Amino acid sequence: MRIISGKYSGRKIITPKGKETRPTTDRFKETLFNIIENSLKIDLKEKNILDLFAGSGSLGLEAMSRGAKSCVFVDKSSKAIKAIEDNVNNLGLSSSSNCINIDVNKIRKFKKNVEDKIDIIFSDPPYSKTDINEIAISNLVKNSWIRRNSYLFLETSSRRPIKDIKDFQIIDDRKIGDSLLITYLYSSY
Repeated sequence: MRIISGKYSGRKIITPKGKETRPTTDRFKETLFNIIENSLKIDLKEKNILDLFAGSGSLGLEAMSRGAKSCVFVDKSSKAIKAIEDNVNNLGLSSSSNCINIDVNKIRKFKKNVEDKIDIIFSDPPYSKTDINEIAISNLVKNSWIRRNSYLFLETSSRRPIKDIKDFQIIDDRKIGDSLLITYLYSSY
């Protein structure tokens, strides 16, 4: 696994040992960041990222390589958090990163220690447990972590129905291999 573009283009990403995580393919990342940068015309500079179910942290690291201001990585696997911390340190991004080893359902109990609200959320829950994504997002909204007009990019199985998420509007969905990428806009306050 590698970073595909930006300041750290071509740098390898350490992945957690074992089968607890599902690696994000380069094709998926290319499509995702094409949507962000070209379709939605989002300039990642000065954006605060939240990478839920982060695994190796590849989506958050890709965003930071492309200029994002900061990233909070969340995963309940201590192996995943260790891999992310190694990646962050190897790239010299520790001052703009925060790795949280917690189940996303309990994120409401964690005091956010980043100064700014989140602009972009990447969420890649286990395909068999996509309902936990809705709980996590609801907790983030309740605790005012998310900036108005922020985006949520959800990766799920293409065999699962698209679900509405309260306070979020679906603005795009694309099938990429066995995955479905759904783009939501947070439009409530």
